[in-house]
Amino acid sequence: MKTQSHPSRIRVSRGDRTFVDTREALVAYETGGSSFYLLPESAVDAELRDDPDRPDHVLVVVDGEVLTTRGRRYADQPGFVQLDPVNLFDVRARWAPGELTWTEEGQPTTAHARNPHHRVDVRRLDGAVKVSFEGAPLLETPDARLVLEAPLPMRVYVAATAFPAGSVTPSADAPTTWCPYKGLATYFDLKIGGTTLPRALWAYNEGPLNHLLPDLQGYLGFVADERLTYDLS
Repeated sequence: MKTQSHPSRIRVSRGDRTFVDTREALVAYETGGSSFYLLPESAVDAELRDDPDRPDHVLVVVDGEVLTTRGRRYADQPGFVQLDPVNLFDVRARWAPGELTWTEEGQPTTAHARNPHHRVDVRRLDGAVKVSFEGAPLLETPDARLVLEAPLPMRVYVAATAFPAGSVTPSADAPTTWCPYKGLATYFDLKIGGTTLPRALWAYNEGPLNHLLPDLQGYLGFVADERLTYDLS
């Protein structure tokens, strides 16, 4: 695990009660793993009790009440604590809001910090994109974005208004997922003739956490495969 000083103002609240307010946090990260904040214990206005059931973990007690949220200490970072080490997500990255509210410089965030060495670039397309379904043209538009995020392959995001009317509908059974670099994603089904592609499209349009990449607002991303393809010109 590597750490880096993070002088942004981090606040953690439960309801109206802010019990962390600091510019002395660290960001901890691992290659290929999640990143998170390490908070100086001196900045945590709560009691941190050793968890009798889990070594290195602590119970967080605010105003006499034991929270569902837990904390974790690391031997190589004495004096710091991680809050919510259970994480906010299951293995499919489903978004599950916790009992705590996090902000960074007043902007909503979560316990899942952004890796300072992870980069996401959004480029306006200089040209046009043609999207096809099983070889048949679906749409063509110059209004698109290219998202480059290592180590992921490049993604194309197309303006929602470019899709045929009635072809994009909210997906009824898809979870909302969270990316600390792009925000909260909601999913859509794509209907083409008599065929429906469930959860084929996603957007970062809704929710207070979607201030991260405003250039993606109003655009739909998709994964190109053998049925849904694109060409750039």
